[in-house]
This record gives sequence, structure tokens and C-alpha cells, in this order.
Amino acid sequence: MGRKSSIDKLEPQVRSHIERRLRENRLTLDELIEDLHEQFPSEQKPSRSAVGRYKVSFDEMSRRLREQQAMASLLVEELGENPDDKAGALMVQSITTLTTHAALGAQIDEETTRRRRAQAGPRGEGCAGCAQGQPRGAQGDRARGPRGAARRAGTTPGRNARQRRYERTA
Repeated sequence: MGRKSSIDKLEPQVRSHIERRLRENRLTLDELIEDLHEQFPSEQKPSRSAVGRYKVSFDEMSRRLREQQAMASLLVEELGENPDDKAGALMVQSITTLTTHAALGAQIDEETTRRRRAQAGPRGEGCAGCAQGQPRGAQGDRARGPRGAARRAGTTPGRNARQRRYERTA
């Protein structure tokens, strides 16, 4: 996982100001940074590229939430309720909450899977001890199999022809 965004490291009131301005969607990046300088003159300011990256991820998250809300409203309508009534609005909110929790759980599972794959190696294969929490290569010859251990000990025919010729002449 990447490192923490410089915007996530800001004070909560600065971050909430940025998010409010992004929700309003009226300012350019330069105008937003200028607004931050005016509102919080003593605070550390994020770079233009950091604000741009944050805006992209913020827009993506907002889009997903709007989609979940629209799908929940459609589902409530299909069930025969009016999404504008109190009962329908409660159902929409409940479905939206459930789908949000499911999406966050899936994202956490995906990050865990990505981390495990990174530990497994370049071709995706793990080593025998990785499943037991041991670091890669900590198992010694046992993980490499009996042939590997015997070959390193010099007791099996795994050596090349030049080595065998040298041994015969010596």
C-alpha cells in the first residue's frame, strides 16, 4: 500500500474545508489552493498535484456513493415502496449502508490479497514456510526438496560434465 497522502496528514479543519470546496465543485485547483492560503495562513499547504490527486480520488468516491444511492432507490421502488416516504427513505438508507460496508470490506480483502501476492514472489508461488509465517528462504534445504539438498551435498548426478571429467582425472 502506498504512503499516506499529504492531505490526510493535514489538520481536520483544513481537510474538511478542502472536501467542502470539492463538493461545491466551483473552484479550480489554483483557486482552491489560493482559498486555503486565505482561510488558513499559518497552516502547511498541500501541493497542487496533491490536491489534484485528492480531487480525483474524492470524485471517484462521490461517484460510487451516488451510484449506490441510485441503485438503492431503484431497489426500493421495485419492492413497491416510494423512496420519498419515510419508510422508503429508511430502506434506501439501510441498503446504502449495507452496500457501503460490503464495498469497504471487499476493498480491505483486496488489499490483503495484494499484500500476500507481493510476499509470494514474482511468479506467484509461495515457499513452504510462508503459510506458517516464516520469511522466504528461512526453511533451509527441507523446503527445496531432497534432491536440492543432495545435489548441494554432491551425492546425486546433478553436476555438469566438466566437473565429472575433472574428478575422473584427479
